Amino acid sequence: MRFDAPYFAQAWLSVALASSRDKDLTTLNRTVAIEEYLHGVWLVATDRFVLLTAWVPNLDTDSDREPELDEVPDRTVVARDDDGRCKSLLGYTLTLANREDSYSYGDLELRLTFDARLPAGHEGNDQTLEGMDPVFTIFEVPDTEKVWCPVLEALYPDWRNIRHGFTGKSTKRLVLNPELVERVAKVRKYSTGNLHWEFGGPERAAFIDFADSDPHITGVVMPVRWLTPDEHQAQVAAAAEEERPPPVSVPPGGADVDLLVQAVELVVKTQFGSTSMLQRKLRVGFAKAGALMDQLEAHGVVGPSVGSKARDVLVKPDQVDEVITSITGGGDQ
Repeated sequence: MRFDAPYFAQAWLSVALASSRDKDLTTLNRTVAIEEYLHGVWLVATDRFVLLTAWVPNLDTDSDREPELDEVPDRTVVARDDDGRCKSLLGYTLTLANREDSYSYGDLELRLTFDARLPAGHEGNDQTLEGMDPVFTIFEVPDTEKVWCPVLEALYPDWRNIRHGFTGKSTKRLVLNPELVERVAKVRKYSTGNLHWEFGGPERAAFIDFADSDPHITGVVMPVRWLTPDEHQAQVAAAAEEERPPPVSVPPGGADVDLLVQAVELVVKTQFGSTSMLQRKLRVGFAKAGALMDQLEAHGVVGPSVGSKARDVLVKPDQVDEVITSITGGGDQ
């Protein structure tokens, strides 16, 4: 497919502002969905809080009509721009277009190739089994650069359902996340005209539309839930309760306390917080030694676990009696 390169660049760079930067969101992290139609492509990106879309017409057809929301694309490709090379190429095309005084629509082309596979000898070709090698989408500006973006085999969120179900409503209060508003505002770098907001009510998605822009950018922004003062106070109290450390459970007396005291003395005097050492020296099982070490952490004797390494000892030898007293309550052992 062929596109006007600066036009495609404006659309892609605008939409990509909504891409997630959360590595745990595999399908959304630094990705843009490309929905292919005969006469163009929809570009879609989201991080689940902001969603942006743009329509880019195909130069090989006479139609530049945006498809209706109920029109099914021929296919959807989820392309990832992990290293930012596609972004760099598209940014460069805008620079080239600005340098050309005589530039007009279609003079500078971008070619999009789907279902591409790395040729033999190409950097990154690990020569996997035929039919199992990775698939790419190629972004090419002839005589400039060709970028290979890997394609994810994943379903993209159904943004049409969000748009179909939207109904504008008046609302007395709507709280917007400043970071989301700032990100949407950055679209203005690649678009023209005013930004239109249509609100769906408190705690409901808001529809946004750069109605006069070419390319035409639309999207959805999630507002922040507004809490009453009482709800906010209850939320703060609940968060504080969750952060409160659990009480240390130590038997009031007996063999377990004796064993814990021995563990304290052993770890503090040797300054070596090792579970395996407790197991050997105290002649206990691995699970028991681990439980003793967790109790030592709860009492502030050792630091948290760091894998297979010995834990940091936080108590000096001259403080051992004080720690033992706090464990036993001052009683004789």
